[in-house]
Amino acid sequence: RGRAGRLDKAPWTGVEPPSGPVEAAFQRPVLLGESIGPFRLLPREVLGVIPVDAGGKVLDAKAAARDGHRHLAAWLRDVEAKWAAHAARRTDGTLRMTLAERIDHVRGLSQQVPVAGLRVAYSKAGIFLTAAIIEDATIIVDHMAYWTVARSLGEARYLTAILNSETVRARVEPLLRRI
Repeated sequence: RGRAGRLDKAPWTGVEPPSGPVEAAFQRPVLLGESIGPFRLLPREVLGVIPVDAGGKVLDAKAAARDGHRHLAAWLRDVEAKWAAHAARRTDGTLRMTLAERIDHVRGLSQQVPVAGLRVAYSKAGIFLTAAIIEDATIIVDHMAYWTVARSLGEARYLTAILNSETVRARVEPLLRRI
């Protein structure tokens, strides 16, 4: 079942979240920005439907059906219909972005599959900048956080130490978006 949250904005607050079975290969843990604490991941991970194949290609309902993923295809048909009914449109009435284009905006999703090595994630908004190491390659980082690949555990520790430091906090505090 899809998740509705307190940060949802109109018109999505009135849209029924999708529900139904989806193949396990397309269910992945999602790290939300609010799930990143200083030097640790907080236990707020959610399970998300991630329509990306093993090669990093974002699937739409037609591609999922063509590839034999009938449950994902049904899920995506429902979500795509809701997207078409409520998404922003150009002046000529066409969608500004397809659902697949939106969920992979600037390749934010497809770059995460497959991920090699450690990543450092840090919050995009909130009261404090916080950073933590992600060791689980199956985790997808939500759009409310940033991430980078670290070449070694030492580099990951160094980055998290810098990003969680009081010096950095004091310098970026005026720039952080509050939600």
